[in-house]
Amino acid sequence: MKKLLAVFALIVGVSGIANASSRDDLFDQDRRDLINDLRDQRNDFRRDERDRGGQNGSFNEEGYLRCNADVRRAVRNGSYRSGRDHYNQWGYRENRIIDGRCEASDAPRWFNDRCYLRNNPDVAQAVYRGDIRSGWHHYVIDGERERRNYSCQ
Repeated sequence: MKKLLAVFALIVGVSGIANASSRDDLFDQDRRDLINDLRDQRNDFRRDERDRGGQNGSFNEEGYLRCNADVRRAVRNGSYRSGRDHYNQWGYRENRIIDGRCEASDAPRWFNDRCYLRNNPDVAQAVYRGDIRSGWHHYVIDGERERRNYSCQ
């Protein structure tokens, strides 16, 4: 009887382990499916956003070229047909300003362009060279992500 109980315990134990393994596999598959669904939704959103020209379809060709000197040069030399062409290929991924609001005067009240340029001399040089329009322009594209200092203190 003891042997029979031992064999039964072994079978139940192995079965329990097998079931646990199956549950883990199912959980892993569910998790992979969820991740893939979220990735698909993100890609659909990006594609829709790109096709609309940014939030609320606010793409402004003249403003885009004014705010993005490198794109303006690329359009001029024929690398892209238009600013919109560049935006559809790269600009939406690069978080480019699409509505033309890249001047220091376009910044919100909490942002001080002079202080930002003083705190970030590399950005000041880029503004001086004409690579970007203002400290605010840089902050929107890269500065916030880079956690650049904009404080006057």
